[in-house]
Amino acid sequence: DGIRDIGVTGVQTCALPIYLHPYDLNLLKKSASELISLKKSGRMIYVSRLNSRRSNLPESKLEKELGKFGFEIVYPENMKLADQIKLFSEAKIVVGIHGAGLLHTIWGKKTKLIELMPTQRINRCFEWSTKLAGGQYFRIDYKPFEKNLDSIFHQIYELI
Repeated sequence: DGIRDIGVTGVQTCALPIYLHPYDLNLLKKSASELISLKKSGRMIYVSRLNSRRSNLPESKLEKELGKFGFEIVYPENMKLADQIKLFSEAKIVVGIHGAGLLHTIWGKKTKLIELMPTQRINRCFEWSTKLAGGQYFRIDYKPFEKNLDSIFHQIYELI
C-alpha cells in the first residue's frame, strides 16, 4: 500500500512521496484556466470524508460545528472535476482531514489550508502543493478516533 515505518515508534509515511513539480502545476493551471474563477471570494470550505472508509474522526461533529461557523461542507467525490476546480479556485480557507481532496488548494489564489493530520502519520505533500501554489499551510495533529474535538476546533478558530 506504499506505507512504511520511518523508525519512529507508531509513525508511518509514504514510501515514495510524490510532490507536485512547479512545471506540472503551471501546466495544470494553464489547462484548467477556463475553469478557474477570477472573482475574489471569501469561501470557507470543509472537505468532508464522511463517506470515506478511512475517516478516523467523528466527521458529523466536524461538519456540524464548522457549518455553524460559516464553512461550506463539500464532498468532492460527488462533484464533477470542473465544479471542483471552480469551487476551490474561490476558496479563501480550506479545512480537511489529510486526503486527496486537499490537493484542490492548488486552484486557489493564496488559499489557506488547515490540514488535520493523524499523529501516527506524517505526509507533507499538501503542505508542499499549497505553498507551491502561493497559499498558506497549517497542520493540526490529532489522535485517531479522538472523540473530544474541542482542541481541534480551538486551533482551527485561532487560524481563521
